[in-house]
Amino acid sequence: MRRIIEYCLISTDGIVLDDPFPFRDYDDDAYLRDRLGVFAACDATLWGRTTYERFAKRLPRGAATPPYAARLNAIRKYVFSSRLEIAEWSNSTIVRGDVAAEVTKLKQQNGGDLLILGHGLLGQTLLKQRLLDVLDRRLGESEYVAGPAYTIADIAIFPWYGGLAKFNQYGAAEFLAVHEYKNVQRWADALLERPAVKRGRMVNRLSGEPSSQLHERHDASDFDTKTQDKLAAAN
Repeated sequence: MRRIIEYCLISTDGIVLDDPFPFRDYDDDAYLRDRLGVFAACDATLWGRTTYERFAKRLPRGAATPPYAARLNAIRKYVFSSRLEIAEWSNSTIVRGDVAAEVTKLKQQNGGDLLILGHGLLGQTLLKQRLLDVLDRRLGESEYVAGPAYTIADIAIFPWYGGLAKFNQYGAAEFLAVHEYKNVQRWADALLERPAVKRGRMVNRLSGEPSSQLHERHDASDFDTKTQDKLAAAN
């Protein structure tokens, strides 16, 4: 099966993308050889709309095109987008539908590896999909993440995965088909019934029912006396 290679530049202080692009001052010969080698070893590239449009606009073309740019211009490009109407960059194909399913089909085809440049929404989507698969399998084996008991492991990941599974965090629930992950859904429901989780979700909350909002917590009694509905009634 073909592999997916994500080629992402990141600085030591955590910058992945900025404008102007911060890595051009470090395009030395060693890096350029490495980049060209990666591009040449792959048979196709995978793109989200934003990254695709940025590269299509900025990448040089013509007789003086650098070797890495010439390779990128020539390589097959699959663009995953529900909004892009025309893909004019050479050898481009717009892909609709379920991202994970379509990428799986591409991985199963014969040929070289598939390349993703940078870590945009497409890369995040494939990464999250893989992590959800792993988490769902794990929770099919045990009640909680680390075994039969509720631990710091559940506490640490619940804000992201619980929010994704139950509250459509970042608007990604439908896109990632989180309703299909039955074990994740069961785990999230169980955590939401825990009194400590219920209280924790109230702190610093600025939306939802006033009774569920505790803007500041200084004492355990604040849950009973200082939620927004109680403060409004007192005024």
